[in-house]
Amino acid sequence: MGLGETDLVAAGAATHRLGERMEGWGTRDFTIVSGDGVTQIERVKPYHLAVLYDAEPIPEARFAERLIEAGRFAPDARGANALFEGIDPSLRLDPDRVAGLLDPALRRMGVVILDSAIVDVVHDDDRIAQLILADGHRIAADLFIETRRDAPLSRERFIAWDWCHPPADFGLRRTPGDPVLGDRCCREGALWHAQWSGPNGIVTLGPIASAAGKEHEARLSVRPGRRARFYDHNLLTIGDAAACTGPMFQLGLSVAVAQLSLWLELMPSRQWEPLLAEEYERRAGAVVAIVAAYAAAPFYAVASDGGLASAPAYLSDRIDEFRRHGRMQSADAPLISPFMWVQLLLGLGVEPLRPDPVALSVPAEIARQRLASLAAAAHHIPSGLPRYLDWLAAARRV
Repeated sequence: MGLGETDLVAAGAATHRLGERMEGWGTRDFTIVSGDGVTQIERVKPYHLAVLYDAEPIPEARFAERLIEAGRFAPDARGANALFEGIDPSLRLDPDRVAGLLDPALRRMGVVILDSAIVDVVHDDDRIAQLILADGHRIAADLFIETRRDAPLSRERFIAWDWCHPPADFGLRRTPGDPVLGDRCCREGALWHAQWSGPNGIVTLGPIASAAGKEHEARLSVRPGRRARFYDHNLLTIGDAAACTGPMFQLGLSVAVAQLSLWLELMPSRQWEPLLAEEYERRAGAVVAIVAAYAAAPFYAVASDGGLASAPAYLSDRIDEFRRHGRMQSADAPLISPFMWVQLLLGLGVEPLRPDPVALSVPAEIARQRLASLAAAAHHIPSGLPRYLDWLAAARRV
């Protein structure tokens, strides 16, 4: 479509996010950054050496914290230091401005946009034959893609996943404010709330019963679960229509994109084929289960005082793997990198039982020097970067 990061930022439709501060979820507050955490010392991740030498386990996260605290960052500075290589900044989008950019781009591509409600769905056995809209339009298609859970297309039942996030009603409120580089996710007793920065202020999400959610402008009903099937003949459900893992870490859009990409990979002819459809169900279901387990981990840590003892099977396996070996597998994690798992589990108080044997092969003097060098870089580099708000003002054309 010809729209990249530069275009979104220039139009005032996007700002950058370096990490999410988790407050009250573990023995101490911690920050999670997106990325692969590629910083290594003699082919060993720093957190393995930190177990041996009582150092900062995640220098990339400490670096992001410093940038967020100082309010300093410039995307074109990425690559200037090894610490930048382990961080993959994400974009916070403004829906209205993004829609304003997408609308003309889609129309130039020949996409017809119909702003009318669906009033009836006509089926022909297992396929959707037609959609009937309130304005009289009748739509037939080789494939329909449903993205909203409250849309009327899918007849598949929704399987409740109360283990992922307890059913809850949240309030949303937007307040004016300059964009900041980090989000906050705060636990207070049995309740939690989040603050997400964006191009046009700060969005606060909190339970209706809490102070954070009481004075709300919009309401979000969270009922975690997944469709029994995601793909049925000429109907594909993605995103919220396919699964709900709750608002923790805001992973819904990433799940939708991953599901659509997987469908395009497995269905080159774009036609229903039962064996390929079953493979899509298996792989798309695995993606959703991984994301759900990751989003659920903080609640199990709180409920079991850091032990996560009653976690579901996939989450229990990841915890056991990390405790035993100090590492995470990457083959089954298209959205949640092993580095993101490590940050979350360490922050929640889950630690390896023993150092990685590879870490023992690094000479102590080299390990201490490199750990000290990373710590110094995390402390000093931010002062040499521009204020993010100054960079943003120069990059915008609105």
